[in-house]
Amino acid sequence: MADARLPDRWLTERRIQKLSDRAFRAFTLALMWSVSSRTDGVIDHSDLDLIPGFPRGAEEELVKSGLWVEHNGGWLIAEFCDTQTSKAELHALARARASNRERQARYRLKQAEQGLPADNVDNNVTETVTETVIETVTTQARQGKAEALPYVTEEELLAKPPSPKSVVKKSGTSPARARGTRLPDGWKPPDEVIRAMHEQFPGMDLRAVHADFCDYWHAKAGQGATKVDWVATWRRWIRKADADTPHRNGHPRLSTADQRVAQILAMKSTHQPSITQITQAPRLELL
Repeated sequence: MADARLPDRWLTERRIQKLSDRAFRAFTLALMWSVSSRTDGVIDHSDLDLIPGFPRGAEEELVKSGLWVEHNGGWLIAEFCDTQTSKAELHALARARASNRERQARYRLKQAEQGLPADNVDNNVTETVTETVIETVTTQARQGKAEALPYVTEEELLAKPPSPKSVVKKSGTSPARARGTRLPDGWKPPDEVIRAMHEQFPGMDLRAVHADFCDYWHAKAGQGATKVDWVATWRRWIRKADADTPHRNGHPRLSTADQRVAQILAMKSTHQPSITQITQAPRLELL
């Protein structure tokens, strides 16, 4: 949606000041009608009946003042292109907004496929994009290269849903282009990942290391506090914690296989269970 504009320089414009109240009312009504109807300042004789409240006969005074120019049996509002948003610019802005909606839909779909929240989505076309579109279309129009656009309202363009092809994930899209997110409150990795890391590092207190992991990333600020894959970050944190702990409980660190054997021997010396009981024993909650 675009509104008609009355530049502040018109406050001291002689042509405007010399208008009668009736002619000034006709001028502003015709200006608003032309912008909303996308006529680019062109007023036909038959259009006068379509302008609500237009005082008939005021067109002669507008032409005499130079604010209207006779054009193809009708009139053209002078300086319209210099002061108002043209039809081509309005269509370009509407298409940019529709394209932005499709971009958001693709991003949300990609985040959903990765199981990540679709946050930090900009719901509007930025001023930079908007100004670039206006400048490009205006330049093309002045050079006579602007595309001839059919009359379609901005509301019709924005109401058009994204096409199914536009939201299908493209093959070969690099995961590195996905946006990172902060660590959600209460986050923990899937159970199978926890079990795998417990089997790889059976002597590690995963609960304590996980709490340290969450405290660190919740307290961290700035762009470095976001990650694309928190599961991979958690696994790397566990490996680094194991590498940074050469001794546990005053004993030299054992290899993974030696730690498993030590667990089995400790269980046998206490309860004397069978090997079947050891391998089939239910696991405790690790996190």
